[in-house]
Amino acid sequence: MDIVPAPKMGASPTTLAVLQTSEPSSELFGAGYYDAMIEGIERQQYRSTRLFFKAIESKREELHLGGWEDEPYMVFTSVTEDRFAAINLIRDGWYKGLRFLYFSKEEILRVRV
Repeated sequence: MDIVPAPKMGASPTTLAVLQTSEPSSELFGAGYYDAMIEGIERQQYRSTRLFFKAIESKREELHLGGWEDEPYMVFTSVTEDRFAAINLIRDGWYKGLRFLYFSKEEILRVRV
């Protein structure tokens, strides 16, 4: 995940490891959790990193021209952990404003543009 909560003073190394590696999943929050997080957002199948960022740019342009009336979220399916790692590397360099919520077991990535 992109955002890791700051640990409280005196947190043990075990607590820090859990905070850094935990992620939302249907196992932790129930089967409908990720569905609620992406409800009402059109899903797109991930095809390549290039097409992923092209879709992001297109959505940004759409939001800019439409006066930000639409939801600034996109959902991609079939995003494996390897694909997510590649996307995250590019995001860290060129798209720092993007915010991700990744469900690894479900291979779903929600992006706030």
